[in-house]
Amino acid sequence: MIELTSERSREIEAELHERSETAHLIRFVEDHQTSLALLKGNKMPLRTAKVTFNTNGTFDFYGATTAYIVPIFAILPYGDPDDLVHPYGSDMIDIGAIGAFADKVATRYGIADFLGQDNFNYPPLQGKIDIVKSPQRWIQRGGFGICPITDRAVKLLSKDDRGLQLVANINETPCLEAILKENRPKLAEIVVGVPQ
Repeated sequence: MIELTSERSREIEAELHERSETAHLIRFVEDHQTSLALLKGNKMPLRTAKVTFNTNGTFDFYGATTAYIVPIFAILPYGDPDDLVHPYGSDMIDIGAIGAFADKVATRYGIADFLGQDNFNYPPLQGKIDIVKSPQRWIQRGGFGICPITDRAVKLLSKDDRGLQLVANINETPCLEAILKENRPKLAEIVVGVPQ
């Protein structure tokens, strides 16, 4: 099967690979090999780079802060021959940077609203979407689920009537509930431990 990608997607992918390197260590994950295996299974190569986090929610390469760099796709990053709309996979729409020493996140172009944008646009067959508040926990989970990273994302979630599950520790749960409760019922919760 020949993958079809747009010219812009190829440019973004080239920048991702040119300006970052393979991540050899994940500091905040007890079993980082498991997370790397999950990321690989999710077609989500984890890389590192030195970046500068800008105040507008974007980042620039060649800064002083170490970050994990992940691709952000609009839909699934691999093809599905049964999908009449996207049989060959998806275009990469942005690049995410997640602080290696602080739970901070930004995008390269300011296009994506979520880490795991493809999971928001095209959720798994069971219809449940896991919301992960922490970008580092999103990596721990192998890039599955979504992590809202913009104000637009919060607005989209507050109006979403699909099955949503919050993946958070006991201290994070009230925070996300508070910003969503005006427009939607209480989220189902999956309580997890605090990242190391």
